[in-house]
Amino acid sequence: WLLGAAAGVTLAAWLVRLLVALAPVRVPRLADVAVDGRVLLFGVASALLSGVAFGLLPALQATRVQPADSLHGGRMPAVSRRRISGALVAAEMALAILLLVGAGLVLESLRHLVAEPPGFDPDGVLTAELSLPAKRYPTSASRARFYAALTGQLGTLPGVSGVAVVTPLPFSNDAVTTRVNVPGRDEAPADAPRSVYAAATPEYFRTMRIPLRRGRLLTAGDTREAPPVAVVNEAFAARVFPGEDAIGRTLRIGVHADEGDPETFQIVGVVGDVHNGGLHRAPEPQVYVPQAQHTWAWGAVALRTSGEPAALAASVRGEVRRLDPELALIATSTMRERLSESLAPARFVATLLSVFAAVAAALAGIGLYGVLATTVVQRTGEIGVRMALGARVADVLRLVIGEAARMAGIGIAAGVAAAIGLTRLMASLLFGVGPRDPRTFIAVVASLFAIALAAALVPAWRAARIDPAACLRRE
Repeated sequence: WLLGAAAGVTLAAWLVRLLVALAPVRVPRLADVAVDGRVLLFGVASALLSGVAFGLLPALQATRVQPADSLHGGRMPAVSRRRISGALVAAEMALAILLLVGAGLVLESLRHLVAEPPGFDPDGVLTAELSLPAKRYPTSASRARFYAALTGQLGTLPGVSGVAVVTPLPFSNDAVTTRVNVPGRDEAPADAPRSVYAAATPEYFRTMRIPLRRGRLLTAGDTREAPPVAVVNEAFAARVFPGEDAIGRTLRIGVHADEGDPETFQIVGVVGDVHNGGLHRAPEPQVYVPQAQHTWAWGAVALRTSGEPAALAASVRGEVRRLDPELALIATSTMRERLSESLAPARFVATLLSVFAAVAAALAGIGLYGVLATTVVQRTGEIGVRMALGARVADVLRLVIGEAARMAGIGIAAGVAAAIGLTRLMASLLFGVGPRDPRTFIAVVASLFAIALAAALVPAWRAARIDPAACLRRE
């Protein structure tokens, strides 16, 4: 057990570094995780307790052996030992089923998440976030002039086919939500529906390739002097105006401009839904207003390019410094990177579960192999007698593989029953797949039976090579 404990602690130290490298950046205090003295003490103590616990029963059985039986060639009763070993292997198989089903469901959920359309085209888009200092840009008009100059300059960069400003970007932690009131409705303010609120320039929808469903998009004519207008997404139209046409309707948004009360906006268009809160969440109702009418100090620039978007990052920084040498970008990233980052927590959970499931499956296979190999040694005489009495090689193979199938079958049946009852607890972690997905269960069961068959091959081959004559001479 000392060698096992040392190997386990060494492997754990390496896996912790791998865990930190794979983990999302948003996991708090993950960098503090390390194999320290307390972890080392716990590992050694666990190994010691396991060794004592699992070595106690064989030791007790050994004390019951009668000296006379040993002197006359007697052996310890093997049937009870095989039953105990079989029960332990079945328990390992059941645990492996639980972990493999959980990992399979999470991996299937991740596959659905990756395939889920975000509502826009993330390829070829570079984003740059910035915040305008209030001292140099105190009003919406001054901020709007800066953004207009910046988008004009960025639009001249080679390969750029679209430039837009939006506050905030999809998949950001800065989403603004507000209550939306429809004039004329008898609705308490607390009962008014909530909506994501974004300010965007006219080119935003074309740059991000968010499709127009009805009406029109924002235009350059939607200035501060023009009537306030808004574009809503399909989720908003279905939530606020179910069964009605949202075009031409008015609404009041609880977001203040530089001064005065919230304005009444007229809906001029309906666009496709965007997953702002992550691919695992249904699209929320969203309102887009012209950035010229509501220009915030913080915002983001989105550029669509025909080349590699990350290659434009230096050029974007240069254009920002040219307009304002004291202004620095907060962050630049491609939209594909932002999308991948939003999937990082799900990918991390899937990786952890997959590692645990793989270890459990490997231990179950090794345990089954060990039990079968020991059984073949213990039953060498019996197998030799069977072969001497006419048993064929196929019969011996069937005997060993059947024993493996019996132990694996009991464990798999117990594991499937437990998984059916327990996977409902992880329903909130899944996307696009149910907690009792039959394909996942079938794949896991088939995999465990394949592992059991692989574990039985070598012991079965050794049993088939037993020499009946040699066994009879020993007996």
